[in-house]
Amino acid sequence: VNPSLLYSINRYSGEFREIGTQIDELASAIWEN
Repeated sequence: VNPSLLYSINRYSGEFREIGTQIDELASAIWEN
């Protein structure tokens, strides 16, 4: 495993988590319709 990759993931995990939540909500809305 690339340590630099893990560092990048940990560094931006907060931003990715927020974006991921928005994507999940959007996907749920699409699937419901």
